[in-house]
Amino acid sequence: MANCQLIKNQVDLLVEERDAVEEGLETTTNPTERANLIFELKSLNHQIATKLSQYNACLHPPPPKPDLVAKTFQIKPNHSARTLEVACVIQNDGDGPARGPFEVVLGVSYTDQAGTKITRQLNIHVPNGVTIEGHGTQYVTEPIQNIPLLYRDDNPAFVYLLEMIVDSMNQMAETSESNNYLGTTYWTVHPPST
Repeated sequence: MANCQLIKNQVDLLVEERDAVEEGLETTTNPTERANLIFELKSLNHQIATKLSQYNACLHPPPPKPDLVAKTFQIKPNHSARTLEVACVIQNDGDGPARGPFEVVLGVSYTDQAGTKITRQLNIHVPNGVTIEGHGTQYVTEPIQNIPLLYRDDNPAFVYLLEMIVDSMNQMAETSESNNYLGTTYWTVHPPST
């Protein structure tokens, strides 16, 4: 608020200066002097408008923005069912809360038993009622389920590529858009026999 008062004092000084110029305009008949005063008056009006805009922004600052980060993946292998479940972990590193709705794209690519490259994609809608508070709060999306669990010790090609894009439709005003994508690889091996 102290900074706001400083801007207000600057506005008041400019208004006083403008009043003096207007008085000068009323009293002078010299065409050159009038032209100079009119030029000065336009300049002062511009400065006052700029300062008033700064003062208003100081009194009513915009709310803090969120910063959604594609943080990591939550991976749950189920060895008995031979399936894999993958979800996105989103973190809000901003000062402001992130409120739905917004979209997240989750993709899992892998090579299956027949050597075919498979990609599964899930478009996740984070609904209206969801709020991810700032300062490192995390949110876990719904997962892609029933991905075949393939072991790399059976075949070195059995590696998963996991990718996510947070706020894929750019619905959220964020402090940074550069951290909305994450891609990583994952693999697992046969668990030790009991």
